[in-house]
Amino acid sequence: MKSPRVLPLPLSAVNALSTAASTTSQCIFIYPGTYTEQVLVPARSAQLSIYGYTADTTSYTGNQVTITSSKSQADGLSNDETATLRVKSANLKLYNINVNNGYGKGSQAVALSAYADSGYYGCQFTGYQDTLLAQRGTQLYAKCLIQGATDFIFGYITASGRSASTDPNYYVFNGGTISSSSSSSSAAAVASGTYYLGRPWAAYARVVFQRTSMSSRSGILSILGSGYTSAGWYDGSYM
Repeated sequence: MKSPRVLPLPLSAVNALSTAASTTSQCIFIYPGTYTEQVLVPARSAQLSIYGYTADTTSYTGNQVTITSSKSQADGLSNDETATLRVKSANLKLYNINVNNGYGKGSQAVALSAYADSGYYGCQFTGYQDTLLAQRGTQLYAKCLIQGATDFIFGYITASGRSASTDPNYYVFNGGTISSSSSSSSAAAVASGTYYLGRPWAAYARVVFQRTSMSSRSGILSILGSGYTSAGWYDGSYM
């Protein structure tokens, strides 16, 4: 059994691992701290798991690891290139890590850009515009917080970019909560009933919300109007 290596930053730990070796899985554990850098996880043969130090593995509330940067499209970068964490590695598993893009208002600035099958548990993804880019593959976000103000899952809440009827992709939100910020100043800026669940970013957009709790600031009535039930646009038994 190999002894663990201790490296100063998450990126250096990722770069120290082979992308060709496939006989064993790979694992990175990150000690408490705030790490200011962009992290690219390139494609690899092995399955990689990354764990952040936490006082509570059952949610994101006890996380003690934050990776942050402040790149944006104002720097002449693509959406993917602005991301604090860029995932290209299939079957990546990320646990109890906060990922932030601190650029703020004014330009697209991604926290997580995911281009592969991957899973995220007990993580926080925070930004202002375009917080989460779920571009390719099947992705699971469990016990996570995804926060932003505009297009933060590439739409007011979502913007599905499904471009063909044969594309199998969905955004599926199951058993979650949609609400405005707990900050009184932020909440005051969001008038009741004016925050939308999403918008079609392409011709075949497809998003499902089921068993999801919504605050008064985001709701079905604000999108479809009072006749949504009789029109058959929405099955209330799933909410």
